[in-house]
Amino acid sequence: METKDTNGNLKTLQSKLRASEDLRFAAESKLGQLEELYQNLFNHLADEVHMWKLIREKEGSIKTWELADVNPAALITWGKQKEKIIGKTADEIFGKGTTEQFMPIVRQIFNTGKPHKWVEYFAPTHQYLSMSSIPMGEYFISTGKDITEEIALQKKLEETADLLNKAESMSSQGSWKWDIKKDEWTFSENWLNIHGFKKSGIGKAELMQMAHPDDVPAINQAFARALAEKDPYDIEHRIIKKDTGEIRWAKVFGEVTFSDNDEPAYMIGIGRDITDEKLTKERLEESKNLLERTGEIASGGMANDWWSRHSD
Repeated sequence: METKDTNGNLKTLQSKLRASEDLRFAAESKLGQLEELYQNLFNHLADEVHMWKLIREKEGSIKTWELADVNPAALITWGKQKEKIIGKTADEIFGKGTTEQFMPIVRQIFNTGKPHKWVEYFAPTHQYLSMSSIPMGEYFISTGKDITEEIALQKKLEETADLLNKAESMSSQGSWKWDIKKDEWTFSENWLNIHGFKKSGIGKAELMQMAHPDDVPAINQAFARALAEKDPYDIEHRIIKKDTGEIRWAKVFGEVTFSDNDEPAYMIGIGRDITDEKLTKERLEESKNLLERTGEIASGGMANDWWSRHSD
C-alpha cells in the first residue's frame, strides 16, 4: 500500500516537473522571440540608440559609464566599429571631456529616476543632438537623432528674417500675409512698429479699427476687387497708430494667390509709411501755388504801373 502511494506521488511529481519544464521552454522561447524583436528594432531604427553601464566610485557616486550596446545608425554617425568600442568609456571612445559634458544629464536621470530630453552640441561628431536618456537599473539608454541640418536651417531663417527686418526698417515698410481660408493674419516686426502694435495675432476687426473711418469703404472695395477680379490690392489710405493715436499715411500693395480650384488661398503684401512723402508733396504744391500767385500779383502790378505812366 505504501509502495502504491509512493509510486503515485512520484508520478505526480514527475508530471509537475514535465509541466514546469514545458513552461520553462515556453518562457525561454518567448524570451528568445522578444530578444529577436528587440534586436531587429534596435538594429533597424533610423535614430541613434546606445546603452551605457554605469561605473561608480567606491562610495557609490557616478564616475563614468561604458558602452554596453549600440545600433548601426549610431556607429555610422560615429565612424566606429562596434567590436572596438564595446566596454569602453565615453572618454575613451570620443575623447577627454565627454563624460564631463554629459555628467549633469546622467546624474539627473538617476537622481530623479525619470527620462530626460535634451539638445546638445557634440564637438567630436560635429552634431547637434536631440536625445532622450532613460535610466534602467545600473544602465541607461540614450536615443535620438542628429538635428544639425535643422539647426543650420533655423539659423539661416533667423539671419534672413533679421536682414528682412533691417531692410524693411530702412525703407519704412513692413510685410504681411493673410491666410484667407483660416482668416489668420501675420505681420513682420516692422509692420507692427509702423502701425503701433506691440505683437502679432491681430484680426480683421482690429485692422479696420486702425484704418481711418473715412478710408474704410475704399479699403473694402480694394479687397473685394482683389478677391473677385484678381486685381492687385493697391491703395493709399490713412492709419491711426494703435499706440499713439497719430494719423499717418500708408501705401499698401498686395496680391492674392489662388488654389488649383481657383479659390483665394492667401494674400501677401507690403505696406509703406508715406507720411513724409505726402507732407513733402503738399509743401511743394503750396510753394508752387504761392509762386504762381506771387507771379500773378507781380505781373498785374507791372501792367498797372505801365498803364499809369503811359495813359497821359
